[in-house]
Amino acid sequence: MTGYYGLTTWIGKLLTDNGLDVAKSIGFVLAMALWGIPGFLSAAYLIERLGRRYCLAGYTIGAGIAAYFYGQSAGTVELILAGSFLQFFFFGMFSSIFAYTPELFPTRSRGAGVGSATALGRLGSVFGPIAVPFLLSFGGTGLVFSTSAVLFAIGALIVITRLPETKDAVLEQIH
Repeated sequence: MTGYYGLTTWIGKLLTDNGLDVAKSIGFVLAMALWGIPGFLSAAYLIERLGRRYCLAGYTIGAGIAAYFYGQSAGTVELILAGSFLQFFFFGMFSSIFAYTPELFPTRSRGAGVGSATALGRLGSVFGPIAVPFLLSFGGTGLVFSTSAVLFAIGALIVITRLPETKDAVLEQIH
């Protein structure tokens, strides 16, 4: 959540800092966000084919790679291309998270588990946008996006190494 909200909150400003006027920035952000639709749809398909864990980890790694390249982009075309991939992977990542997270908790504590996980994630949605100006002042746009890429890589590593696969599982038996 820290990486996602940090980037999406500031993406318009980062585009204007790269020479685009505000109106064009808004248009480009909208065009990039439309790539989220295929991200949602592909995740809905892949989560049942690959499993929840690999789907979530794959989209999270994809978001990290796209974030890194977005931060390294020098021109408008590169920014739009990397930003479109970034949105595709963001939306796939969120589709996977919201399908997978409830399956990680037993029925008796599912509401509390998902609520707690979501609340903790929301802390990241507060800290991400706050961290961006500090990262910009220390290392510029590249540092902002590289930091997010590292956060996404850590998240994917945790998913792969610490969480169970729930595809085709009887949820009460995996806990």
